[in-house]
Amino acid sequence: MNADNANLNWSLRPSLVQAGTVDLRTSLDILSKATVDDDLAQRIFVDWDDDRKQSYISSLLVGTNLTSVFVLADLKSILTTIESDISSVSEQIENDEVDEADANNEIDALNQNKEYFQTLVEDGNDYLLLDGKHRAELLDEVFNRREFKFNDETFDGIIQTNGVSINLKGRTLKNFDVSLTEFIKDNTQTLMTIIQNGRIEDMQGIFVKTNSGLQLFPMELRICTMSIVARFVRFLTKNDENPTIYSFFQSLKGLSGKGAKSLEKKGDLLLISTILAYYFNKIKDVKTPSKKFYSDKYLDKIYQYDFHMSKSDESFIREVFHILAKGSLEEYKKAKSNKNPKYVGLTWADTQNITLMMMLLLSGKTNYLKSIGSKVDVVKDKEDKFFRTLFNSMVKLMDEDKFEVDTDGNPLVRNDKYGNPMHDKKGNILFIENEHSFKRKNRNNSEENQEAKLMMFEEHLQRNQIIESMVEDGIILLIDTKRTLTKDEKRYQAIVVQESHDIFTNKKLTLGEIESGLTANSHIKAHSKGGSKMVVGSAKANLKSKTDTIYSAV
Repeated sequence: MNADNANLNWSLRPSLVQAGTVDLRTSLDILSKATVDDDLAQRIFVDWDDDRKQSYISSLLVGTNLTSVFVLADLKSILTTIESDISSVSEQIENDEVDEADANNEIDALNQNKEYFQTLVEDGNDYLLLDGKHRAELLDEVFNRREFKFNDETFDGIIQTNGVSINLKGRTLKNFDVSLTEFIKDNTQTLMTIIQNGRIEDMQGIFVKTNSGLQLFPMELRICTMSIVARFVRFLTKNDENPTIYSFFQSLKGLSGKGAKSLEKKGDLLLISTILAYYFNKIKDVKTPSKKFYSDKYLDKIYQYDFHMSKSDESFIREVFHILAKGSLEEYKKAKSNKNPKYVGLTWADTQNITLMMMLLLSGKTNYLKSIGSKVDVVKDKEDKFFRTLFNSMVKLMDEDKFEVDTDGNPLVRNDKYGNPMHDKKGNILFIENEHSFKRKNRNNSEENQEAKLMMFEEHLQRNQIIESMVEDGIILLIDTKRTLTKDEKRYQAIVVQESHDIFTNKKLTLGEIESGLTANSHIKAHSKGGSKMVVGSAKANLKSKTDTIYSAV
């Protein structure tokens, strides 16, 4: 040993697991106190066929199941760790060691994870089963319910009593005295690992690694995590929770095929993830947005256990997808009845374009809406018309500036190397495509193209006064994004705009009244009904007017 290092005190991170060989009786008892996140597990697991079941039970009885390890996480220790992390971050806030906003987001994420695991404990569970779902169900069927039929030839003579071989083949354990079942429970060994003192990221890593042999696509692995985003996306696409959204993705044209974007390979979840990626970087206010928000690296990031996604984020995103799904499905119905034969369904890129434009409109993040301080609110039961308006606008946009043109505005013809006009298979002349057109950019799903498309989409809506038309048609309301005024804004509104008159009583206001609690901020029209701007008036009159639909203005 080097003399300079002789006095170093080395230590390892505390063990995360308690691993070892456990008799079947003990395993069954532990597994009875364990739960499986069924929604998570169902995303990737395929049910075992009978051959695989027979093989596993056979290897269990003869003691050759050397690699079949049950992996569980101790729920109470995980909750303890989360509580400790919350306390640690809170202490850092108190000591001004961290950015308070970032730290509060971290605490919010921790609390959401705490709520998830707390629910599992309150349901009477001690453990979360991370690996071994099929085996656990099978063991219960064989040894607790005793309903499993032994069909494989290996079960002939696998057990003896008083020196006589017993043929299990074609029978269940119900065909024998219960003592046989009890004997097997006491004399059969299983392998079990229980994660203790571990964090969520440890569990996620173990879950992914134990299932990596399934040759899963990246999105299939992401959705198997226990992160806030993963839980939300699984919830969003569950048939029993959000049937309209589920039906939309089941019929989406852009999820056909067999690749990573197919429905089979969780293409619906990948599509949602790309929309979330844009939302977190371009719509939600963030300090350091990612330029490569469509990259696998960033998509992996939002599926980390500590990535912050608030309840208000979830509510907003769910609302947007509900509008998208309801509107699109209505168009499908009309197309089938030939009322709208041109509607053939959305592509992958179409879905991104319309959904993101909805997000921009509903959050008031287009340039036009920001200039007037408003955001869009879709009138109840008008979702289909809102969707149809945006869809038709996008279709028109696809036809704009498709080709390069000459000085007279005529499309330029594509020529071959000999200078002759080129034709398609039907004999139609081919024109030179405009690389900067909406249609051309729609072919490449890069971050730059996505932003360019949304800018063109927004300009199209503004140029054709689409938002104003939807307001006039009663499809949407424009809601004031400002819910209160600063002290200076209140003074300016009252003195300059209202000429020191109370908006409700029309009485003259003194400076003292304006700056006191005697006056309040409100809207000329109720905010929920499309309130246009903030005004200043008597607090008592403002409170009384809350029951009125329209306020009187000077």
